[in-house]
Amino acid sequence: MKTKPFDRHYFWSYLDKILECPVGPQPSSTQVNDILVDPGTLAHLAMVIEVSTSPKPGLVCPDNQGAHQDMDYQLFLTSANSLKPYLMNCYLIGQNLATLDPPSVFKALKTAGKEADQTMLTATSGVNTHKGAIFTLGILVGASGILAANNQPITPKTICQTAALMVEGIVDKELIKLRQAVPNRPLSAGEKLFLMHGTMGIRKEAQDGFPTALRAFESLRYLKSIGISLETALPQIFLGILVEADDSNLIWRGGVKGLKTAKQEAIKALKLGGMLTAEGRYVIDSMVDKFVVLNLSPGGSADLLAAAIFFLLIDRIEQLCDPDLKRLLGQKTKGHNEQRPLLN
Repeated sequence: MKTKPFDRHYFWSYLDKILECPVGPQPSSTQVNDILVDPGTLAHLAMVIEVSTSPKPGLVCPDNQGAHQDMDYQLFLTSANSLKPYLMNCYLIGQNLATLDPPSVFKALKTAGKEADQTMLTATSGVNTHKGAIFTLGILVGASGILAANNQPITPKTICQTAALMVEGIVDKELIKLRQAVPNRPLSAGEKLFLMHGTMGIRKEAQDGFPTALRAFESLRYLKSIGISLETALPQIFLGILVEADDSNLIWRGGVKGLKTAKQEAIKALKLGGMLTAEGRYVIDSMVDKFVVLNLSPGGSADLLAAAIFFLLIDRIEQLCDPDLKRLLGQKTKGHNEQRPLLN
């Protein structure tokens, strides 16, 4: 598949500019009345930033299809754009159902998520590009809506705490019970992996309040604060996630051995400095080739990277405005009829 041009320099430099660390005291939290940008819009942007991050061994990037023959960068952008209404709706679901118990909100989000799956598959002609992100970002945006409706602080931490309440007991309800009786329906990949390897995947991450994504966000914020560009910081953070997460996609494609190999390679790269040194970058470049040969695609780690990016955008939400985001995505804004295309 041939991808359209991606203006890497302009995209990352503009993104760094609008996400510059504020000077002086920072507010400890964001209240709903301060929000200028819908969290669903930020989740969509997080998806775009994630797929635009390069290098990510085994995964689709602007200049690499990774270990995938059926998808490319442009297809991921098409998929992400098709899911923006779903993400914005997740925020409304959280707001409108905030008086219910959190698990009831999650139930409504699951229904919306099933419809979003079909929207994605229609947009991509049947290719699964964002199924994991639909689950992860849908929960996080829905949690933001609950907090907004209750006029509570909206921070990465409070979002994760609320998300954990929404999916409380999900591992027992959806995985552990499979050991007693297997349902008379096709099992999902996550269910099959649990029965084969005991892997709890994203369900455990969500139930625990997304600790991997939250730590990744904190590391990302630190790298940003010391002047590391997002273009460099995000692949570095991705390596850390790869080490920490038991990525179900890696196990699905390469078994436990594939997961172990991916972790070992990421540890090796980080010990040499990762994206911050020539030696580390050499290892990362070799990982890109190796993952293709081994057919390894750490899609679960990509979803957690998108979550960490979403948290960074939430953390900087008071600095963001709709015209900034439209310009970043190459859309026309009032007073800016001629725009340099960032994402064609």
